[in-house]
Amino acid sequence: MTRLKTDISPGLDGISAKEVVNNIDTLLLFITDLLNMSIRQALVPTNMKTTVLRPIYKKGNHKNFSNYRPIALQETLLKILEFYLADTMGNFIEKNELIIRQQYGYKQGIGTTDLLEHFSETVKQP
Repeated sequence: MTRLKTDISPGLDGISAKEVVNNIDTLLLFITDLLNMSIRQALVPTNMKTTVLRPIYKKGNHKNFSNYRPIALQETLLKILEFYLADTMGNFIEKNELIIRQQYGYKQGIGTTDLLEHFSETVKQP
């Protein structure tokens, strides 16, 4: 739950991340049951998948659409499910060594700097 941003607007359900975090002791069993049921059935309820897109003004002429950027407001429970699934799949992939060591994308704590360092070392070798 610590990765939830509590300062953003809620999705269509109106449940803010701040409310969930502040009431986690009361909600934990409900959230766990709901997410486990979703995983067991391999189904995400349709209303949880609905995202609200809001235009946020950047600068310039207010009438020019290119001066806005979209933000997506997802439902808090969907975010929690996504965090859980990402962690579970990442741990499974790492534990079972399904991605080779030289894979630099989609791995936590490894990025393009690591790739460039590895590439430079490989090129420098005689």
